[in-house]
Amino acid sequence: MELIQLKKDLLAHMLARNVIRTAESPDKFFKFKSGRLSPNFFNLGILNSGKDLSLLSKSLAQFTLEMQKQGKLSSFQHVFGPAYKGIPLATALGIGLNELGLDVGVMYDRKEEKGHGDPSADKIIMGSHAFKPGDSILMVDDVVTTGGTKVDALEKLKLLGEHKLAGLVLIVDRQEKMGGIGTAEDPIGEKSAVESLQEAGIKTFSLLNAQDVFDACKPMISDSVKQSWVEYYDKYGAVRLMG
Repeated sequence: MELIQLKKDLLAHMLARNVIRTAESPDKFFKFKSGRLSPNFFNLGILNSGKDLSLLSKSLAQFTLEMQKQGKLSSFQHVFGPAYKGIPLATALGIGLNELGLDVGVMYDRKEEKGHGDPSADKIIMGSHAFKPGDSILMVDDVVTTGGTKVDALEKLKLLGEHKLAGLVLIVDRQEKMGGIGTAEDPIGEKSAVESLQEAGIKTFSLLNAQDVFDACKPMISDSVKQSWVEYYDKYGAVRLMG
């Protein structure tokens, strides 16, 4: 399946499942951890049925192999999902890759260290028993806004010892600048989380971005709501939404 059709099918399913939430008015905007008030919110945790996970499995696997086919993504022996939402995604990707002929290990981290059993890295990273020094790992997660969760996960992967990071696959890149709400005390950053990760040498691949989501939503939202999306990205976006 071509990537364009893959994205269309995934977006259509996300809209049908109400994954993409749009505020009806400014007084109903969604508040993020950063304090920003956004006219939209992506809750990929809603995709938790068998049908949802099957579609995610196929989409992630096909996208990942296409990135390899294009020479953008190197080979890897494991997929890793940061707790918590990255865990089912890593599992789905592992299953999807196996169905397409590539068998890899699946790993994920614990929020709290296990206090019993195997005293190895498995106390923090499940699936680490299959890891061998020098192995390459592909991280997968749902969405990136500030990139903090990804940085924390990278620190945990150091417990494995010598390893390579093939890259990071995301469902959605919000394409927002890092930082705060734009006050003198809480300024907006210059770059997006993905740009910062890329500069740090972490290859990042996104199935969908803010423009993809905006294009899919436009036929279903009012002109005033469309304008609120554009204004939000004029202020916080690493890109400008095109109407």
